Amino acid sequence: MKETVSVTAIYNLSTGQCIHLPNVKTSTNLVKSYLGFDPIHKQFKVLLNTATPGVSDEHQVLTLGTPNHSWRNVKCCCISYCYPHSNDGICINGGVYYVAAVNMDPFVNAIVCFDVKSEKLRIVYKAKEYMRLGLGANMRPWSDSTLVNYKGKLGAFVGGGPWVGGAVTGQTTSFELWVLV
Repeated sequence: MKETVSVTAIYNLSTGQCIHLPNVKTSTNLVKSYLGFDPIHKQFKVLLNTATPGVSDEHQVLTLGTPNHSWRNVKCCCISYCYPHSNDGICINGGVYYVAAVNMDPFVNAIVCFDVKSEKLRIVYKAKEYMRLGLGANMRPWSDSTLVNYKGKLGAFVGGGPWVGGAVTGQTTSFELWVLV
């Protein structure tokens, strides 16, 4: 049974304008949202992921500044299940990147990209290759990394040291910057 869930609002600090996003109908209250920008069409879009961990997920998108202010379902063609770890996504050159648990037999942590223009989801190939090759094997791949914009490219900070498992924390004794895209 689907219920209506409140999502969020977007506040423009420069203009003081606040846009309240429409509620979304979903079968769960686990909601993650990301703001992306399509530099070609100069459009902002919100990607929304609702999920029941390990069971199902739904992706919906909303284009801001259009008369039809409603959520549209997005089909995920390449990933059978994709649940984001957090709302910590980053938009770089028309792609929204975030870390998610994906069903790749078995479940793994991967970096997912939502192309804002085409509204398609994909796993970042280079990140997938790094996991397969076992690079960074002393960490849980990507789950504790911090995604950053490094000179217009996607990067991931990966920490090293005792008890950090890839996260960059106060106990981090070193870190690596992986440039992925």
